[in-house]
Amino acid sequence: VRATRRVASPVQVGDLPPVERTSVVGPAVIAEADCTIWVPDGWRADPHPVTSAFVLTRAAV
Repeated sequence: VRATRRVASPVQVGDLPPVERTSVVGPAVIAEADCTIWVPDGWRADPHPVTSAFVLTRAAV
């Protein structure tokens, strides 16, 4: 027997503290409190203007 249940999170995105991020050009390692992000050579990570989530893009060749 398998059972699942879904419950809405009591935390909303607006409840989270703001995150200060800057652009990073690879090769680089971004150390976050909850994860580590590898940005390879030829790639860059830029914070999204609204969510601050990193958007990784590959440099034009």
